[in-house]
Amino acid sequence: MKKIFSRVSALILAVSLLSVLSIAPMAQAADSSAAMEAYKAVLKNEMTFYSTDNNKNYKLNEFDYWNDTDTFPLDVDRFAVIDMDGDGTPEVVLELTTGFDGSFEVLHYENGTVYGFNFVYRSGLHSVTEDGIYQGSNGADDGSFLKASSIKDTYKEEELARSESGEAFYIGKSKVTEDEYDAFSRSVFNKPQAVWHDYNDANIASVLK
Repeated sequence: MKKIFSRVSALILAVSLLSVLSIAPMAQAADSSAAMEAYKAVLKNEMTFYSTDNNKNYKLNEFDYWNDTDTFPLDVDRFAVIDMDGDGTPEVVLELTTGFDGSFEVLHYENGTVYGFNFVYRSGLHSVTEDGIYQGSNGADDGSFLKASSIKDTYKEEELARSESGEAFYIGKSKVTEDEYDAFSRSVFNKPQAVWHDYNDANIASVLK
């Protein structure tokens, strides 16, 4: 009798685990689909996103990060769809330009809201790979490789490697030689790069689906 109960319990556990495993991909697919619809609405100026830098909701064509768009009109040049934090639901990265300078805006969908996180053009989010690794810079010889570790209503990033004044080199928290750092750099540069799309209605319709 005990063996029968044990087998029944094992069968119930197995069925429960299979149910959880089958539900998880379905939920993830639903989240991804909802995110794409929200991103599409934001890029078409049909829905606002919340700028975490300015603590304000904007439509994309009204976005005023520098609060000086009369002098330097802000335009979206191109966009890419990248899972920046590796959670299975992609983000949309916008490259923004003006007559003076530019920046990047990462759009992240969370529970019905699209959040925006700004990166100054000269110091961050360059050479983004398909899996979301990007370069940051604090100066000519100060560079780093970064990856988002978590994105919700806040953006958290992990430093994968860095170079300090071209004299000290780190991978993670460990100090390494310049050759080791260069090898890590090459491994990142050899990764597939993110695919960028010109910002237009045709690309919004074909890519965000």
